[in-house]
Amino acid sequence: MRLTTPYLDTSADQLSFSLTTPARDALAVTAVGLGGVTVELRLLGASHQVLAGPVTETLACLPGSPGGGPPAVVTEEIDGWAYRFTSELRHHEWREFAVRTARLRAELAAHPASLYGTFPGSPDAISALAVLRTGDVISWRTWHTYPQAGQIVETRTMLRVPGEEAEAPLPGREPETAGGRTSGPPSGPPGEQKGGGGASAQAPTHWP
Repeated sequence: MRLTTPYLDTSADQLSFSLTTPARDALAVTAVGLGGVTVELRLLGASHQVLAGPVTETLACLPGSPGGGPPAVVTEEIDGWAYRFTSELRHHEWREFAVRTARLRAELAAHPASLYGTFPGSPDAISALAVLRTGDVISWRTWHTYPQAGQIVETRTMLRVPGEEAEAPLPGREPETAGGRTSGPPSGPPGEQKGGGGASAQAPTHWP
């Protein structure tokens, strides 16, 4: 999706993370049905919101917030839904940055349940979200690229839907830290391939 809103110079350290911010005005919205759960992907310019079950995940430049960038790891129990968020910030010189953003655009175009936008005059400035469900776990990934800083922020979230079966901890999650925020390097799903795609209501079963 080509956005009409001009890209505003910003950087990853201006982002703030929240699980309590209400839905904000969005440039684009896609709702994806995944096994009885509707996941709403919301593009907020160089940031995002995801609404799923009782969760409203926001990573954005929020008024009155000090920023500081996304946390490395967040684990919460929200109304019986097990939630885990991880993020990674990478810096690239401009040639490598262009290669990576081109690859990201191509992979996003092939993913059937995603939302992404590029900004006028800044093809390497991308905001993107993609979602899938495997069993009782809904996963989504987001990417925000900042050409002027050579930064790519990638986040990965896993949300376990409550069910009748006994629930194991989410991958990478230590049971004793459930319900709190932790620091340190993220330990989300393995793999370096980035997923993505055009907006659609289909439900994929794997990352590209």
